[in-house]
Order: sequence, then structure tokens, then C-alpha cells
Amino acid sequence: MSATFDEVFNGLTPIQRDAVKWDDGPLLVLAGPGAGKTKVLTTRVARLLEESPNKRFKILALTFTTKAAAEMRERVESLLSPGVADERTFIGTFHGFCTQILRQHGSHIGVQPDFGIYGQRADREALLADAIQDAIKRGESFSEDDVGWLDAIDEMKARVITPEKVGNRILNPQMALVYKLYEAELHAQNVMDYNGLILEACRLLAKLPAIAARIRSSYPYWMIDEFQDTSPAQYWLLHYLSG
Repeated sequence: MSATFDEVFNGLTPIQRDAVKWDDGPLLVLAGPGAGKTKVLTTRVARLLEESPNKRFKILALTFTTKAAAEMRERVESLLSPGVADERTFIGTFHGFCTQILRQHGSHIGVQPDFGIYGQRADREALLADAIQDAIKRGESFSEDDVGWLDAIDEMKARVITPEKVGNRILNPQMALVYKLYEAELHAQNVMDYNGLILEACRLLAKLPAIAARIRSSYPYWMIDEFQDTSPAQYWLLHYLSG
């Protein structure tokens, strides 16, 4: 262990050290704001890697924002030898990890590996508006106001409800039609939105559990920052990954 690691570890409380020294099996750390949860998480990552220099497993550490992920990565790197964190961890967001999964394995469900990502609402609204205009020209039953269903579509995706299943979950059939149109246009343009990244990753892992098993083999240790804030889709992603 490095002197920096020892300094950080010795500065922890006894119960924080217990969490850092935890090896196998699930562990939930409950603490209030400013209590050092992220420090415990990053120190545990460093300990597991420092104690296994001749092993090849990787550690998965997920959080919710790119800023938080960058801070976690910086803390872990400060506790390890140069290059170790890059080689043996994925420290990032749920969306970033799903992007990696889909670029590697998404072709099994029709996702092209070079897909683009629409993160801005204006881009998504423009895409849906164009699709609606084309549908109107074909004589289909849509209106320009149907762009307003985008929030409802986001909610469906956040709950891992695909266009095929949405008809059983809502009362307005028009929303289901708009959802299908939106998804078809995303696919035609080879782009995905943020909620679609997690939804498609869930669909992939549910359909092909062997891919989830391969990921578990590569990443036997998972650290989830602020687990209580996971959305239904993020929870189901972890569910399918865990097998």
C-alpha cells in the first residue's frame, strides 16, 4: 500500500474502515451528507486493486453525473500507482457504462456500434417534429402538438417500458403511436437518447444473459454511489447485470 493510501485509511473512523475492508457479498452504506460515503467507496476501490496486483479483474464504480465520476476517478488515482485505475476500473455514469455495453454488444439487438447520442432536448424535439411532419405528409393521424408527448416518452423509458408494451400501461393510444414513431426515427438516424441507452442495455441483458455473465466475470466488484437515487431503469440494469 502507498503512504497516501495508509494516510487516508488511518484517517477513517472504525466503521468506515470496516466498509473499506469488506470483501465479498452485498454491502449497503447508510450515512448522511458529508459523512464520507464517497471517501469510503473510493478507498475500497483502491484497497481491492492494491491487494491484487497480479489479478486481472476490474472494478465497476457508477455514479449519476460526469462531475461526480471525475471526482471519484481523481480520488482513486491519487491512491494508486500510475495507470492502475485506467487499466482496472470503469468509473463513470450509468449512461457511460451503458454506452460501452451497447457499442460492444448492441448489434445483437440491432443497435449499430457507431450510434450517436442526443443529449439536448432541442435535438430530440427537432427529431420528433421532423418525424411527425413526415407522417402527416403520408396521411397518418398525427399533429404538430404530438411533440408534447416527449416527456411522457421519457417517463416510459425511465420505467423500462418499450413501445411494444406501452399500450398496456397508458390510457391515451396517441401517446403509444408517437412513442413508436419517435423510436423508429431514432433508429433510422442511428442515434439514441440518454434514457434509451439504459433501456436498450436492459433489453440486451434480459435477452442475452450470457453477456451479463461475461460482464460479471470482468467486473466482480461493483460500487454504486448514492444508490438510493437510482431510477427504475437503473435498478433494472443492475438487476439484469447481477443475474
